[in-house]
Amino acid sequence: MALDVFTPIGGTVALAVGTATARAALPDPRIGTEDRSLRILNAGDDTAFVAFGGSTVAAAVPAHGAPANGIPIPPSHAPEPFRIPPDATHLAAICRSGSATLYITLGRGL
Repeated sequence: MALDVFTPIGGTVALAVGTATARAALPDPRIGTEDRSLRILNAGDDTAFVAFGGSTVAAAVPAHGAPANGIPIPPSHAPEPFRIPPDATHLAAICRSGSATLYITLGRGL
């Protein structure tokens, strides 16, 4: 099995995240295909929660026993890789408290 190494496409987007949902468009010409991925680096001090969707997507912080539309991205110096859902055009993010800066790099592979 060949290793599918991440290859960046285009530039990196910086997204300032706080306690209200922030969102960014995914400037990717391959919308509608399954061959899309990205890496997210959380350069802040707080965990951010991200969600993929359309132009109105909102991320949410899960509460104990209540699932929410948010994947945790802990503060770290290691990017988290994701495959982008075929119909997603935007990424949304939120923090429970505090703030974070997410760096989002589009590409192919993981």
